[in-house]
Amino acid sequence: MSNSTAKNSIALMVGRGASLLLSVITPMILVRIFSVGEYGEYRQVMLIVTTAAMFLPLGCPISLYYFLPHFPEAKGKYLSRTIAVMMLTGGLFCLFMWLRAEDVSRFFNNANYLETGLLIGVLAFMLAASSLIDTVLLADGRVILSIKVMIIAKIIQVPVLIASALFGGYVLLLKGFLFVLLGKFFLSLWFFRVSYRISLFDLVENNWRPHLKYAIPIGFGGMWTMLAETLDKFLVSHYLGEEMFAIYSTGCYELPVIVVIFSSIGDVVLPLIVQRKSMNMTSEVVRLWHRAIEQSMLIGIPIVIFFSAYANEFITTVFTMKYVDAVPIFRVSIIAILLESTRYGLITRAYARTGFMFFVSLIALLLMVPATYFGIKYFGLMGAISAFVLTRCFLVGAEIAYSKFILSLLWRNLLPFRYIIKVTILSFSCLLLPLFSKKIFVLSNEWSQLFYLLFFTFLSFVYLTNYFGYWTLDTLPIPEKFKKFFLAIFPGKRNYSWISA
Repeated sequence: MSNSTAKNSIALMVGRGASLLLSVITPMILVRIFSVGEYGEYRQVMLIVTTAAMFLPLGCPISLYYFLPHFPEAKGKYLSRTIAVMMLTGGLFCLFMWLRAEDVSRFFNNANYLETGLLIGVLAFMLAASSLIDTVLLADGRVILSIKVMIIAKIIQVPVLIASALFGGYVLLLKGFLFVLLGKFFLSLWFFRVSYRISLFDLVENNWRPHLKYAIPIGFGGMWTMLAETLDKFLVSHYLGEEMFAIYSTGCYELPVIVVIFSSIGDVVLPLIVQRKSMNMTSEVVRLWHRAIEQSMLIGIPIVIFFSAYANEFITTVFTMKYVDAVPIFRVSIIAILLESTRYGLITRAYARTGFMFFVSLIALLLMVPATYFGIKYFGLMGAISAFVLTRCFLVGAEIAYSKFILSLLWRNLLPFRYIIKVTILSFSCLLLPLFSKKIFVLSNEWSQLFYLLFFTFLSFVYLTNYFGYWTLDTLPIPEKFKKFFLAIFPGKRNYSWISA
């Protein structure tokens, strides 16, 4: 991967990191404002909202990563169609939530959903629609502008949500969230009109078929994947109630840094793979895919190892002792980070094999239903999270095997196995210093202890990976004068045979 690509990936990581650093404050404060039951109810509502927001676009926004680089002269047309599809599906979902609020209330065993059904529908619609600008800017290569949009939106959103929760409970919090999303949506429409010339006239053309043929299988494939990812949470809510769901959702906490890194790498690399594939440069496609895997594993592996070792410290510090029962669930759930590090969907998306994505996602969902049901019945919360991870293993394995078929690779060349093993060894070694020194230094409170463990593990890993040549300052989007300052600490010039092999 070129330096410019690496810099774009890292710049996007930094931007999304700043954005998610703001949003991570929200659950930390909400668990201290709400009771376990109230927080569980809020998490149930957000489960509905985020799941529906993934379904509603039917894959049209994701398809822009393919169509905008391929057809730069028709960007406005593809964007207009995407907006039209989202308006139609969003309107239908709002109508469903209004008319069927009683069924939703019955499923969650909570009468409050009778009053908030329409609000939940509109919120899901706006969450999907307002997120379109992030996708468009990244698909069009406007990384810096996308970063600015994300950070500004979060700077406005976080204080609105916290203030709403303090003064009016989770219902007012939802209304505050909707207010922010509406503002972002209408500003996005104005930007699309000015920059991409979206128009209603683009909707009457008769060449929708290629767009929908690519997008809808991805949309339904993503739908089955999303259901496979969230079905356990819906069933836990249904069978065990909001308090147990609060524990479970806390254990399934998705580390913000992982969301930042993996989405940033994928968003930057996918258009490049599409371009190389269109030029029949299969070797370059493999190189880009492996480089994306290496970047993901370089971050994912040490994070999984660290948070497995210190899961108790992390959960009880961030979410308080009320959620200590979430610790074993958290240890199992972060296995999914390693699965995501394989970048398993990049090749099938780049080669437009969306039909396979649809098929394997549907099978994963069908496996997930009985696995989760019997897991909850016999093993409770641990059974639910185990069913999720096992189903995820099937999905990832099938996608990787199909990528082998597409690229005609040997099994031993399918993934950068040596790189993965070496990063794993380095990651375990970085636990030694904070582990031993933890017994020597007595820290004042749990926050300082968690920060100490995280800081010294992170510092050790950054230094060792730079020392052995895994990254250099040239790949970082920082001014040259700062590079000169850090060059004495992170020269990144060593290259040992056991690393480079």
